[in-house]
Amino acid sequence: MRKIETSKPFAFFLELLLVIFFFAISATIILQVYASAIQKNQFDHDRRKAMLFAQNVIEGNQDLNTIQKEYDQNFEDEGDYFQVEIVESNEDFPHYTLCIWQDEQLLVEYSLYTGEDYE
Repeated sequence: MRKIETSKPFAFFLELLLVIFFFAISATIILQVYASAIQKNQFDHDRRKAMLFAQNVIEGNQDLNTIQKEYDQNFEDEGDYFQVEIVESNEDFPHYTLCIWQDEQLLVEYSLYTGEDYE
């Protein structure tokens, strides 16, 4: 068998290319993970704001009409805009759903009951 001889500069160049390729792939993967983490952090931050707002509305024990007049539009918190929507879930029992959206993405969905007694 004939042995293929390679020159040392070519072997060094090939090894250098493999190292650069490995680090390029590693950097790409790390950037994707970092971008995903930032996106999830922002979503959780917005969801936390929406949850606090929804809990304040629900625990305020206000009349449903007052809640709908005040909050059935949009609200702004630290420059972020949220859309509030109150939807009637059941006509027989006074059950509503309080939904908070941001940029067409549902952040929070809570059940909302009126304070009237039914027997």
